[in-house]
Amino acid sequence: SDLVAALGRSIDSAEADKLAKALINVSQVYGNTLNLLFGLTELEFKLLAFNQGAILRGNSLTSKMMTLYSRKFAAPYLELVFGNLIRDMIADQNLNLDLKMNSPSESESVAQNEQKLRETVAQVFDKLCTIESIQSLPVNIRAIAALIAQLAREHSPTSVLPLVGGFLMLRLINATLLTPEFFLNGLQLIPKDRRNLTILSKVLQNISNKKEFKEEYMVKVNELVTQYQQKMDDFLEAVISQPSDDNLPPWLCEKPRLLETISENEIATEEILFFIKCFQTCQDKFIAEIEKLENYTDE
Repeated sequence: SDLVAALGRSIDSAEADKLAKALINVSQVYGNTLNLLFGLTELEFKLLAFNQGAILRGNSLTSKMMTLYSRKFAAPYLELVFGNLIRDMIADQNLNLDLKMNSPSESESVAQNEQKLRETVAQVFDKLCTIESIQSLPVNIRAIAALIAQLAREHSPTSVLPLVGGFLMLRLINATLLTPEFFLNGLQLIPKDRRNLTILSKVLQNISNKKEFKEEYMVKVNELVTQYQQKMDDFLEAVISQPSDDNLPPWLCEKPRLLETISENEIATEEILFFIKCFQTCQDKFIAEIEKLENYTDE
């Protein structure tokens, strides 16, 4: 995982998404994606101990891989919890959750928007916090959340649930709300739909972060942060309390494969060529990043 992290810190940012996708695909063939994510997550906590607010928050390689991995395995869960809600939101041509008022004449319509936003948030939590939805969250996703909680207790004990929420909400749930076409087929979104989903995701993220809105037009829904904070905490606690129904260690969720059991056609040639290109184009920087990590470990 140290080498992968060094490579991620070396390549051009324009290639980061492609690298994250290639690493997920190739590590899945070898059966060690979860172990790789565990190692990268632990390293990120160590490297960012001086800046705990940045852990799993930026566009690091670890964060990108978490988003891709979570979406790949959580499709049935996302369909169960958010499928109908998102479809209904898009189908409702009159739905407007925007609270920004451009003129006093819009006060009545903005008040209606606010009420609808409150109702939509209530719908999310009614679905999110059920035993059925929590149990439908894949064991490997729950294992990552449990690891984040464990590392947070060691490195940032006052931010355990916000960091777990940063993974589940930012990397999975809100990422889905912002780009639902990645898991719901046949969706056609117009700008109004994206705006509605963006506003909903902002409210959910602030509830998870335990932070009130500072934007003047959103201050009126700050009470939602307080109102749903306990429900959010209960949801996150339930997710990390038992990452496996039969209480197996997380690493047993995968079965690493021996190199000789993997055929050539299981790994796309373009991904191999991409890895070679990455090493060739950033060789000096890659070596420098490895030395930094080695020095950090020695300290």
